[in-house]
Amino acid sequence: MNSPENPTQIESREKEPTPFATVFIVRHGDTQYKEEFSDPNVEEDLTDKGKGQIQALAERINDEVNLDEKVYVMMSPRIRAKNSTEILEDSLIQKGHKVVKLGGGRPSLSNIKILDKAGADVYKKHEDKEQYLADMAEVLERLKQEGDYYLKSRAGTLENPITENIGEYRNKVKTFSRRIIEIARQRAGDNEKLVLVTHGEWLDTILELYLGHKIKKVEHSADRGEAIKVEILADKLKFNFRGQIIEVEA
Repeated sequence: MNSPENPTQIESREKEPTPFATVFIVRHGDTQYKEEFSDPNVEEDLTDKGKGQIQALAERINDEVNLDEKVYVMMSPRIRAKNSTEILEDSLIQKGHKVVKLGGGRPSLSNIKILDKAGADVYKKHEDKEQYLADMAEVLERLKQEGDYYLKSRAGTLENPITENIGEYRNKVKTFSRRIIEIARQRAGDNEKLVLVTHGEWLDTILELYLGHKIKKVEHSADRGEAIKVEILADKLKFNFRGQIIEVEA
């Protein structure tokens, strides 16, 4: 069996068994990023564009869910993911679907940590707003000096890392993903639906691990309000990203 890092693509067959589960991995909508640099306790961070992106995505997900079918939802604890999840949930409920929130795995769905000079996670300093904002101002200055810090962090070339080690982050995403696949196969459900609302780093890591994508340019990254659809079958995963369907042994 080939590893996700070295995926073997399989030719699609006309007749496929029903998946055990379908997972929609969602990147939050467009945001003002107030949470990062101006207010750690902001309650709304999506722009009108971002809300529209998630509403449009919700309509597409609704089309794949049967009436009265349960939809399981997990989300990152970050405010932009929470705001996006609320829109998705409201849309699903309005269409007559049953939404079941799952709490496990929330830290795993968070984006890469932002680190202060000492290597501590700035996001964990919400209780001390003054310190949080001071640290974020210092991080912002380092970001300006680095240039293309996100791409550099993915390549592991930052000498003075602003974010957590990319290898550790990839392992976190890999472990969580494998657990989801394992649970779906153990349950052997009739195409159960799961929505994971998270961040661009998470989707980009999935693209790297399972589809062999290399995030070398900004346009290679998953867009805000975009989703990766994954169907979990007994011996493979069927991905749909930007209309391209790829099957991977896993």
